[in-house]
Amino acid sequence: MGTKPKNNLTIKKPSTFDFDLICLGSGSAGTVAANISRQAGYRVAVVESDLIGGECPNFGCVPTKALLRATTSLTRAAQAKLYGLQADNLKLDWAAAHRYKDQAVANTEAYQGDKALTNLGISVIRGQARFITPWVVEVGEQRLRGRKFLIATGANPAIPPIEGLDSVAHLTARSALDLPQPPASLLIVGGGAIGCEMAEFFRSFKTRVQLVEVADRLLPAEDPEVSQVVGRIFTNKGIQTHLSAQVTGVKPADGQIEVNINHGQTSQSVLVDQIFLATGKKPNIADLGLEAAGVETKDGRLLLNDRMQTSQSHIFATGDVAGPYCFTHMAIYQSQIAAHNLWSRGKRRVSYRVVPRCIFLDPEVAAVGPTESQLQQRKIRYNKAITPISAIGRSNTSQQKTGLVKILANPKGRLLGGSIIAPRAGEMIHELAVAVKANLTANDLAQTIHAFPTWSEAVRLACRQLAD
Repeated sequence: MGTKPKNNLTIKKPSTFDFDLICLGSGSAGTVAANISRQAGYRVAVVESDLIGGECPNFGCVPTKALLRATTSLTRAAQAKLYGLQADNLKLDWAAAHRYKDQAVANTEAYQGDKALTNLGISVIRGQARFITPWVVEVGEQRLRGRKFLIATGANPAIPPIEGLDSVAHLTARSALDLPQPPASLLIVGGGAIGCEMAEFFRSFKTRVQLVEVADRLLPAEDPEVSQVVGRIFTNKGIQTHLSAQVTGVKPADGQIEVNINHGQTSQSVLVDQIFLATGKKPNIADLGLEAAGVETKDGRLLLNDRMQTSQSHIFATGDVAGPYCFTHMAIYQSQIAAHNLWSRGKRRVSYRVVPRCIFLDPEVAAVGPTESQLQQRKIRYNKAITPISAIGRSNTSQQKTGLVKILANPKGRLLGGSIIAPRAGEMIHELAVAVKANLTANDLAQTIHAFPTWSEAVRLACRQLAD
């Protein structure tokens, strides 16, 4: 059910405003629009109740990828003897890895706190904002009148309805970074991007990791070939996966946690030291007073048009709170669109046709465009080609042979999307992203000279299979 205001038609719009734009949230979604608006000469305020910078630089992308860098470095070092290097007694130091993570966070602009914004002439107001009319928010004892608003309050971990969950401590992507040491055993609920990244990370610290996924494969939002390769990698690394399974209950058990896992007709109980919830996110809108603002929602989500406007034309929303993707690059893109539409008559519309998706495993996973199942659901005809990474010279010189490039194209060869598993997949995917955005064909990429030896040669080889 959606929510609507009881009667906002009787509320008079203020004749004067404290700010032209008030951004609720200081993450990428809020600060990009705030910066653009301030540079255009508008009076801007950012309201933040937590850390400046939001999730990504403080406890999301930056710290987790810094820690994952430590684990991939261990993997490369373990191969050192192949290259003639002596590297014995290798191990990861949890405290040292976290010091490196903290330094990476300290190098971000968000670490400057309020100063990063106030230096730009943006007012920073600390506290929880709540609408009391469509043009007024209350922050503590302050009342702020805004000509326009941007809701950029992010998303919180979605907590699944598991029996007994309130009786045990559980980790999320944020709290896991605060552990004083890695647990001896860990069960992860959810086999999407975050669940898989954390499984590989903790396994590098010798944690015995189990992962439970309700779908019949890991990374169910990606193509099945990707899931198969990642599944084999996890098996080789000693990560135990429970697929087509569900955690139905947990309870304390002599200092550990007893977890009941249902496999359809059968069930089993396992004992672990910690459980980690990686079951998605939900928009952080519960305490914003949206009914008083006249902002409509449905099923706990904001109703937005393709210009990033809510049901109130002067109130916009971007980033994780807006969806459909919880990516920093999506927040930046949406915020740029919103910043334009806030002040310009000629409106721009968002498009989600070309959105790179990156999963920072070892090797990396990246994709762009629709998956095969999505094409089938839409009844779109397509052809596909797959090239194993082992087919290219760079794989041989690097001794990294696990991975693939998969290309999807329409019957005329126009590129629709693709997936990559390779050591540099996060960088490689942008060649396909540009090609899809520009409506290029597989032949266009196949005929483009690719330097030898590079990982991107696999893109050319896969495209060559679909070329004219």
